Amino acid sequence: YFIKTNILFAGVYCDISLAQSPAVVKKPGESVKLSCKISVFYMTSYYMHWMRQATGKGLEWIGRMDTGSGKEPLYAGSLKGQFVLTEDVPSNMQYIEAKSL
Repeated sequence: YFIKTNILFAGVYCDISLAQSPAVVKKPGESVKLSCKISVFYMTSYYMHWMRQATGKGLEWIGRMDTGSGKEPLYAGSLKGQFVLTEDVPSNMQYIEAKSL
């Protein structure tokens, strides 16, 4: 499961509207790419974090993007190489690809 987090900055809570891609079923070893459309604000100069939660487990941070900056995403060291974070700023879309499930 993947969860997009709300944004916290400068002590202010910002609630945003998100629309995620439909659920998919994949076999072990396959890859999957999920999308998240962000509305309410323009995707520039925000940190967008991706997390996952396995059944019966706590939240696990995957990584973050500094939206619209052109900088490389930052990944959790233990998960580096397992996920790819990308974005399409003009369409306010974020993507996460999980490799070799």
